Amino acid sequence: MGPHFLDRPDQPVLLVESRAVFERRRFHRRKAHLVLSALRHRAVEPGDQALFLQTRTYGEALDRVAGPLSACQPTSWAAEKFVRSRPGIEVLPARGSCTSRAEFGEWAGRRETLRLEDFYRDARDAMLSGDRVMAHSPLSAPMNLGLLDPLDCAHAAEEAYRAGRAPLVGVEGYIRQLIGRRAYIWHEVVAQQHRLGRSAP
Repeated sequence: MGPHFLDRPDQPVLLVESRAVFERRRFHRRKAHLVLSALRHRAVEPGDQALFLQTRTYGEALDRVAGPLSACQPTSWAAEKFVRSRPGIEVLPARGSCTSRAEFGEWAGRRETLRLEDFYRDARDAMLSGDRVMAHSPLSAPMNLGLLDPLDCAHAAEEAYRAGRAPLVGVEGYIRQLIGRRAYIWHEVVAQQHRLGRSAP
């Protein structure tokens, strides 16, 4: 959870490490290390501004906190259902994606079938042999963890192009991946879960 999740720099933050999350389903060991490391490092960075609770469940953590809370829209239907079921929690719009669920829903509602090519005009799914990160940016993990804001990365790429430090074709493809593909895949996965009745609110 990077600074783009905060409304102001000195905003108090509640971070919860729930053992039940790791008991409920299997995680690849490296993914578990990445998630826990990011969470624990983020808990230390703001000092007293962050309340870091290690509990068995999210509910146990929330029971320890007095007063109203706000949460950015969670990244799964199950988590959103849980947060919305708790009194005193205001659910804010999602952060960490370039488009909102409402914007995607409006776009998807005007189509009979959803295709990535329609969401952005040039879909490229390159997987190159011998490429350590399989043509994916090493920035993907920090973005997926919410440590980097995709829009900040898009603006930085645009600035690099305007300053002559990056070619148009590379910047254009990169920005389309950030704004188009990442948002499309995320919203389509959420829509699929909802259509299949998986933990839909």
